Amino acid sequence: MTEIILNLTQYNHIVTLAQQRQAAKIAGTSKKYSSSSDLEITIKGMSAEFAFGLLLGLQPDFDAKTTGDQGIDFVLPNGVTIDAKFRGKQGQDFALHSDDIAEFKADLGVLLWPTKYQRSFKFVGWIKRETFAAKARRIKLAGWRLVVPWQEMRDPSTLIAYTKKLPKAPQPQQNDAPTHTPIYLGGEWIG
Repeated sequence: MTEIILNLTQYNHIVTLAQQRQAAKIAGTSKKYSSSSDLEITIKGMSAEFAFGLLLGLQPDFDAKTTGDQGIDFVLPNGVTIDAKFRGKQGQDFALHSDDIAEFKADLGVLLWPTKYQRSFKFVGWIKRETFAAKARRIKLAGWRLVVPWQEMRDPSTLIAYTKKLPKAPQPQQNDAPTHTPIYLGGEWIG
C-alpha cells in the first residue's frame, strides 16, 4: 500500500470544490451509504481522488456535475480510464454501488482508504474491469452490491511504475478524435 498526503492548501481547495459539487447535485442521487453527511462523503472522496491523481501525475475531473462522475475519474495519456473508489474505513473492499457489472465503466478500478489523518490516504490496490467481473461476489451491503476483497487486488506499485513510463498527455486539438491504445501491464493486456 502507498500513502499519499495532501497539504493544507490542497485540502482547503478540495473542500471548496466539494461544496460547489454538492450544491450542484440533484438531491437523492447519491448511492453512498454512511452515517456521514453527503458533503463529508464528497470531501473525503474528492480528497482521496485528488491525492491519487497527485501520486500518478493525473488531473481529476472536478467539474460540478449534477449526478456524479459516471464512473470515470481519470484518463491516462494512452486512453485507459480509471475509477477511484474511496472507502470510509481501512479494511473495506472494492465495491460497486449496485450489483450491475455495467456500473464498472472504467478500464481499471483503484481502491483508496483513509488513514488516521484527515488529509492522508492509502492507495490499496487496483483491478481490471474484466478481472473484477470474474471475481466479484454479490453481497447485501445497503442494497445488493458487487464486491472484490481488497486482498485480491493488484499491488499499487505496478500501476505507479507503469504510469511513470507513459508520455505526458498531449493537449487535445480541435478536431482530434479520442484514441485508445491497449497496454500491457503486470503480465496482462488492458484496454
